[in-house]
Amino acid sequence: MKETTRIATIWILVFVAIILAASSAIVRPFFRGCRLPNRNTCIANLKQIEGAKDTWMLEHEKTTNDIPTDSDLFGTNLYVKTKPQCGLGGVYTLGPAGERPKCSIPGHTLW
Repeated sequence: MKETTRIATIWILVFVAIILAASSAIVRPFFRGCRLPNRNTCIANLKQIEGAKDTWMLEHEKTTNDIPTDSDLFGTNLYVKTKPQCGLGGVYTLGPAGERPKCSIPGHTLW
């Protein structure tokens, strides 16, 4: 009796494993588009801010020491429609026009 119980238990475990594998294969594509924000997204935001600063500096004949404000760069009729946000909660610092913008999270830097 013990042997048949052991075999039945093994078959149930194999059946459950097959069902779980099949269901995960069906569900996995739905979660493929759900990605967590990462360092590369933040760096792309910093590049966008840097481009806006460079364009602002050239169009307004500013020097590399002039510091733009959010209202100089971000708005519906300005260089970037809305100010980008670091997906991991970092804070962006614009800084002088001649310097790269920075994120408060270590490792989120432009080169």
